[in-house]
Amino acid sequence: MKTTTSWVAYGGLSLEAFTAQARAEGTAATVTALAAAPVNNEDYADEDRAGLLGELVAQDPQAWAADPAVIAAAAQRPALQAAYFNALHFAAGSGRLDAGALVPVAEAAFAVRPQEQEGDGLEAEQLQLVISNLLHHAWDNGMSLQAVEADAVTWLRGLVTGWSTPRLDTPSPLTAASTAPGASALLSLTAWGLHHVGQTREGLPEPLTATLEELLGAEPDDQALAVIGFCLAQLHGRDPAWTTSHADTLLSLDHAWRPARVWLTRGRPDAALLARLERTGLWHALCAPGAEGALDKAFLTLLDDSEPLGPTGEFLAHLADCPGGIEAVSEMLSRLATYTSHMASSEVAERAAALWRAALEARLAPAALRGAGRFAFADILDENTWLEFTAATLTQQPDLEDADHAAERAARSPHSPSAQLIAAAALDHGSLEGYRRIRTVRHAAALYAGSPVQDTPEREALRVALINAGAIDDAYRN
Repeated sequence: MKTTTSWVAYGGLSLEAFTAQARAEGTAATVTALAAAPVNNEDYADEDRAGLLGELVAQDPQAWAADPAVIAAAAQRPALQAAYFNALHFAAGSGRLDAGALVPVAEAAFAVRPQEQEGDGLEAEQLQLVISNLLHHAWDNGMSLQAVEADAVTWLRGLVTGWSTPRLDTPSPLTAASTAPGASALLSLTAWGLHHVGQTREGLPEPLTATLEELLGAEPDDQALAVIGFCLAQLHGRDPAWTTSHADTLLSLDHAWRPARVWLTRGRPDAALLARLERTGLWHALCAPGAEGALDKAFLTLLDDSEPLGPTGEFLAHLADCPGGIEAVSEMLSRLATYTSHMASSEVAERAAALWRAALEARLAPAALRGAGRFAFADILDENTWLEFTAATLTQQPDLEDADHAAERAARSPHSPSAQLIAAAALDHGSLEGYRRIRTVRHAAALYAGSPVQDTPEREALRVALINAGAIDDAYRN
């Protein structure tokens, strides 16, 4: 049996030995030695060295951030420099690097950026990506890079220009862009622009708007437009007037590559921005495959008492009338129920109940209400409210999602006629096999046993449902 060790993992380099050297001789001397150390396979030499360097930095990021310019020079090559700065970037993101160290680290990283003639190659691209990420992190956290800021903005714009190209066939544009230095540069440039607005209380700065407008006006690049879409809520929040002036290209929903379409599925929620989208296009976008993020934004906006999307019932009715809209409304209700159960907020519960009521009153196609069954998990909903609304839902759609959990919750209230109806419907229309069926029968039988012995339609319906489910003994127990 062979045991894998760090010695094997890093091409024969010993993590323990270099850790000891760092303690004895300092970080810069250790990196100098590491950059020249022989490895088992020269084809992967710097890859192994980079992996070990990342481990060394992770042990004590603060110590390794003490003199970043000297360490970057000792690392010599882009692969090692990228590993060093990437480890510090990760430490900053996880809170293991003091905020005060981030600016000198970012400045030191920018100082070793690959020059134009060195821009080719995976190692140089990786270093570009890491530098851009560090700049982004600094600006995103409200820090200014006075010494290098102007040059950094120019450099980032160059990366964006060199990366963007006409393309509309990327399967997942935002995912594809996530590892491209040019896309990271666009995110970083946007972070700088948003930081600039926060500092000056003015509109988006010209270097950012010029870059964005070049991308919006050029032949479409789905990856660049996806990045813009990902940031659309922040851009709109900081400078609504700029968004308005480019509404035709930013807010159109006619193609999947439009920024607004990307924002709907992947961007930050923004009720005001959602309300600006053309309604018919929005309803159709909510019905598209993979629209879960868009449905979340929709129900979050519908929870707003000011009704940014207009009357809730009307919005849901129009959505349900679109191709795929019935399934979209059901999925929205299901996701709303899950959100409500996780929030554990009475205010959210009240607004969610109001949205549920609006869906009931809109007289939608029955299948549109199926997702409301998931409200069985929302314990924050008052029990009487849940019983009332679930029973009302069952009069329109007897087949609810998670019927076994609805029966379980109904069993808490055996004296309630609504609870008896809920359990009967779960037996009649819930899962016909497996553990869900067993659970449903058990909870329905417990509810029946605990209910008052009365000749009521609800109790009789539950008794008949138990008999039909094969639980005859439970149906005649009392």
